[in-house]
Amino acid sequence: MIPALTDPMGKYWRQPDDIRSAPMDGKHVLLSRSQFQGLNEYSASHPSGVYPGKCWRRQEGRINLLVWYGETSDPKKCSIEFREIRIGRLKEVHT
Repeated sequence: MIPALTDPMGKYWRQPDDIRSAPMDGKHVLLSRSQFQGLNEYSASHPSGVYPGKCWRRQEGRINLLVWYGETSDPKKCSIEFREIRIGRLKEVHT
C-alpha cells in the first residue's frame, strides 16, 4: 500500500489526491486516465526529495509503472515500490 504523504515537503509535490485509493494487487494498479495524467513522469531518473508516499510514473519500454517511496523499519530510509499500470474503471456488478 502507498503510505500517506505526510512529509512537509509533500506540499510542493504534485500527485493525484486519490492515488492511495487506486485498486491494486501484487503486480498491477488500476488508474483512471486523470490519475495517470496527474502523475509526474520520471522514466530516466528518480525524483529528488525522498519521503514516504511520494508517487510518480515511469515508462519502461511499452509498460507504464506507478512508482512510490515506501516506508521501511529505518525511518531515515525509504523503499522503492512499483506496480504495472492498467488504465480503466472498475466494472460495476449488478445483481
